[in-house]
Amino acid sequence: MSICATYHQLTASVESLIHGKPKAIATINLYEYFQKLVEWGYVDFKRNFLNDRFCGLISDVHFDEDIHAVKFVFIIADAEAENQVARNLETNKTRPLKRDTNEGADKRVNVAIKIDSENPAIAKVALEYERGITIKKLMDTLNYFFSHARKHGGFESYFIGDDPVERYKKAPKAGQPKPLAYKPKLEIKAEVDPSIIKAFEDGKIQHVDFYKQAQNSTNFDATGHFSQDKIKVSMKVDTQIISETSTSFLDKAADVIGTFALFKKGQPDMQGSVFTINFKDENGSPRTAEYDADDEVFRLVKKEYFPEEVRQPMSEEDENGESPARANIDLCDRMLAKM
Repeated sequence: MSICATYHQLTASVESLIHGKPKAIATINLYEYFQKLVEWGYVDFKRNFLNDRFCGLISDVHFDEDIHAVKFVFIIADAEAENQVARNLETNKTRPLKRDTNEGADKRVNVAIKIDSENPAIAKVALEYERGITIKKLMDTLNYFFSHARKHGGFESYFIGDDPVERYKKAPKAGQPKPLAYKPKLEIKAEVDPSIIKAFEDGKIQHVDFYKQAQNSTNFDATGHFSQDKIKVSMKVDTQIISETSTSFLDKAADVIGTFALFKKGQPDMQGSVFTINFKDENGSPRTAEYDADDEVFRLVKKEYFPEEVRQPMSEEDENGESPARANIDLCDRMLAKM
């Protein structure tokens, strides 16, 4: 079975410590951020969440300065995961692989991040697919580490920028901006699968569906047992959605998103609606994607597949009887090559 990886866009921004107050002026460098996490001791540091059922960790971090890349293992341990079962292949007997009450079951995936050399506050992320591990959990874990470092780790001085308003009035710093603390915020967006935009460009969208609230639900059912709740609307799509002047992928994607935004603007009752897009990809295979007009997010992320022979054990037992995580550098390099 081939290895699947999903691709996402990561952005880091400066947030004010107090809502409504000015944000500090600061330079964010994601490559340096990850170096600091290692330096500050956040490798194999637990981030507990959901009432301590889960904990998230990053492990075995590697840096590639030539391409501004970071490679590591992301781990989610689940205290309530079902115990695995071992089967004797000769006798066909089974036995449960029981954990202690204070143990959770690890799931481990490889992560490759490539930071933009021109704007180090943005990056592309490839996440090896494993059921139960999501990009949202990875972002939650990383944001927690930075918050912990600032509040409890003793590294609050690192998160200081320039106040955009306040200036020193006395020498020797007269006119210079005063320091202002900030908190970094990492956010993720799924990288749009090019096949969706290509389908709009080539006129291969079969139909777009959405549900709208029924205006009149009375007299719908003579028996009185059923009432009309929502109405499904199915639409054909004009092939001229993408402008002839749009040449880049981002411009074409913006054309598609803009068209949905204009449509939604003319439909005031569509708050929270999600469009289902039925299309054929370049191979003629039918595919389905969703588009959330409120968030401007396509729910068909870019995926790449890698051969099974690239797979390697995620850990090896050491001399202490433990199984530390081990990054698959070959797989990470292949994921980076697809960015």
